[in-house]
Amino acid sequence: MNAKLRESLKSINTRLSYLLKDSLKSINTKLSSLLKINDKKLNIFLEVIYYIGLIGLIGAIFVYLMFYNFVSIKPLVSMLLFSIVAYCCVLGICRELIKINSTLISKAPFVIENVKRMQKISVYLFIISAYVFTKDWLKFKAHIFAYNFDKTGLNTDAEGLIFVLVGLFVLILAKIFENAIKIKDENDLTI
Repeated sequence: MNAKLRESLKSINTRLSYLLKDSLKSINTKLSSLLKINDKKLNIFLEVIYYIGLIGLIGAIFVYLMFYNFVSIKPLVSMLLFSIVAYCCVLGICRELIKINSTLISKAPFVIENVKRMQKISVYLFIISAYVFTKDWLKFKAHIFAYNFDKTGLNTDAEGLIFVLVGLFVLILAKIFENAIKIKDENDLTI
């Protein structure tokens, strides 16, 4: 009786591993076909955004340094540096998205490198949210989380919260990818 139970459990395990492997393949295929809205065009678009942003950042720093004496309102040096770091984080997010999209193009999105890339993206988003919170606090002081009603509806001054929520979402998505990779690796080993 014990041998029959072991044999049936082994059979169930084999069937489940085949089912899970097929499910992951179908998810991967559906994801690839869904995102095949020209992944290469998306990559080109992301690269254009990245390089325009990079040129814009270098140009803005260059122009600011060249015409420093003509600028009437001088920003705090710490906030100027913090804004440059936040802008570099935006460029970093764009770069990581290019790399993730490249794995989609090569039809291998479930790799540990993408998990690390998503974790980097979430860290970048948290840095951007810290910048936005600091900027808003310096600008609005006590009214940083104010809720105002006007003719356009409800207005809030909590833009930094959006970056925190998106950062948490990307972090959760990275955990989901990490678990999917572990399941995929276990299934590859059982077969």
